[in-house]
Amino acid sequence: MKIVADGGSTKIDWRIISGKDGVNALQTKGINPYHLTREQIDRELNAIDFPENEAVTEVCFYGAGIASDRARQIMERGLLDRFGGSCRVVVGDDLLGAAKALFGDDDGIACILGTGSNSGLYKQGEIIESIPALGYILGDEGSGADLGKRFLNAILKRDFPEDLCREIAKEQGMDMETALQKVYREALPNRYLASMTLLMNKYREHLAVQDIIKEAFIDFLEKNVMKYREVETLPIGFTGSVAYHFRDILESAMRENKLRIKKIVISPIDHLVEYHRNNL
Repeated sequence: MKIVADGGSTKIDWRIISGKDGVNALQTKGINPYHLTREQIDRELNAIDFPENEAVTEVCFYGAGIASDRARQIMERGLLDRFGGSCRVVVGDDLLGAAKALFGDDDGIACILGTGSNSGLYKQGEIIESIPALGYILGDEGSGADLGKRFLNAILKRDFPEDLCREIAKEQGMDMETALQKVYREALPNRYLASMTLLMNKYREHLAVQDIIKEAFIDFLEKNVMKYREVETLPIGFTGSVAYHFRDILESAMRENKLRIKKIVISPIDHLVEYHRNNL
């Protein structure tokens, strides 16, 4: 039995491959070794109810927060402890997983717009160059956390039209005290900020909401994509719920910068399963 996983900060999509055609899907909450200790990671992995009908021989895990060797080693050790030392464990960051899902073994520029954001130049099966994402405080332009931050800021600072602010506050029970508590005093504020994209999607017909989404996407392109020297010649692909659900606004931002999207997939996982079936 083999397992392929695509792990974000919010959720992990697991695929358990048994035999030639059997694939079972499982979704759990996210595990990010940059934010969690080894002990917390072990607890999260041990709490997952994986099928026990046969031994796991291989795990390919692509996840958020695995850019450094230290984070990769922490995740590798956690998976080895969970599945046994005889299991082959391959751990890569979510950007490499996105690139393999989007382009297979072809070259391209892979982009992630989910809870966080990232981009990388993918050639010959590896990410050879990447602009640092820097996380939701210093970077992550165009991500769900970034969109949520801009959205909350616009509501609380009354940048939106008065009727829109009033409508959102009345229907959602949103107030400054709650927002500040979630962002500054509770764990994982990036997930709370990213959850605002559900509201943004609901109110997306308002031009003021469209404008801040587009501004965020333009920032992402200018800071994270257009700096690659081959941006005009290589295909550009996106993974992530933010890219997928706001694809019309993303495509508009791309056109303004004379760029074209080759592919958008909401989640890399099924494409990763296909890739590994063909290459392992």
